[in-house]
Amino acid sequence: MKSKRAHILLPHDLVKEIDSIVGPRGRSAFLVETAREAVRRRKLLRFLESDTPAWKDADHPELARGAAAWVRELRQELLLDTSILIDVLRLRNRRREWIAELVRGGHDLSTSTLNVAEIYAGMRPAEEGRTEALLSGLELHELNGPSARLAGRLKNTWARKGYTLTLEDAIVAAIAIERGCALLTDNRKDFPMPEVKLYPLP
Repeated sequence: MKSKRAHILLPHDLVKEIDSIVGPRGRSAFLVETAREAVRRRKLLRFLESDTPAWKDADHPELARGAAAWVRELRQELLLDTSILIDVLRLRNRRREWIAELVRGGHDLSTSTLNVAEIYAGMRPAEEGRTEALLSGLELHELNGPSARLAGRLKNTWARKGYTLTLEDAIVAAIAIERGCALLTDNRKDFPMPEVKLYPLP
């Protein structure tokens, strides 16, 4: 970083106080640090005391329901379906990098006990350690009474509409709905229920 010499006069007693804290050789660094902090605080106060919005309502329709609602949606919990988990484990479709970006963005990641069962059904014994390195980092949602009843109702309702849902998909959908999670899946056609929030894929 470039520097510029500046001639500054300081009261003798202040110089003594500074020297008692950092020593004569630490004066310059101390003054630079103190000046930077003062500039930062003054710039912040100047912004806070201004009555001009930095973000205009017309430019941010996504905030119409309030900042808290937008942040909740931004940081919502995501439930990973089996197809996504397999891609992450196999390093396919850049899914591991994408999931890492979601975590850095503040999302909580989860999966269901059914998805874990499907993963274990296809796993080789030597792969268990690395597989658990992924699964153990996820929130695990079990099939409880309310989710089981909802899964049954979903399968029944869609069957009467002429659409055959597998019980497995109905269970995953019910858990996502009950837990308020957005679902990450490649098999989007298997989840036609409007109650299921499908997270957009890259």
